[in-house]
Amino acid sequence: MTDTASTPSPIERRKGRHLQVCLEPPQPIEPDRNRFADVRLVHHPLPELDVDDLDLSTEFLGTPLQRPFFISCMTGGTAEAGDINRDLAVAAQQTGIPVGLGSIRVLWRHPEVFDQFHLKPLAPDVPVWANLGAAQLREIPTSELTDILQRLEVHALVLHCNPGQERFQPRAIVVLLEY
Repeated sequence: MTDTASTPSPIERRKGRHLQVCLEPPQPIEPDRNRFADVRLVHHPLPELDVDDLDLSTEFLGTPLQRPFFISCMTGGTAEAGDINRDLAVAAQQTGIPVGLGSIRVLWRHPEVFDQFHLKPLAPDVPVWANLGAAQLREIPTSELTDILQRLEVHALVLHCNPGQERFQPRAIVVLLEY
């Protein structure tokens, strides 16, 4: 990774673009190009239930959770992404739900960004899950991957299988060559 005074690397620009897309105003959908007009929601109210009697707690992989939700794996590799991930870890801790890290592939080549991914100190009471593309399993030696996972203090490794998405991302070829 590069320092803040230099030009961003291709992966920093790509990861930064992931964040920028989320901040842009949504693009309008033309009414004749979606199928929402065909959807009818049937209202089934449950007035006999007392909200205070509802228990959303569950157990997942042997870990008790306050709610059956998790903050999905986000992004990483830029300072801004690190700030966002730290905020998400704090929110996960406050709400008692697991949090996923952005793809840790970047840590293999750029260990200097470790602090952007090490969220366990901010979420000590909830599961933290690492995230890696399944294709990278054959590239990263098992001992190095195990070391990264142990240092991150994660509970599990989530493997994402999205070669189509990665293939069609702008500048994906440049990023793949960098690795």
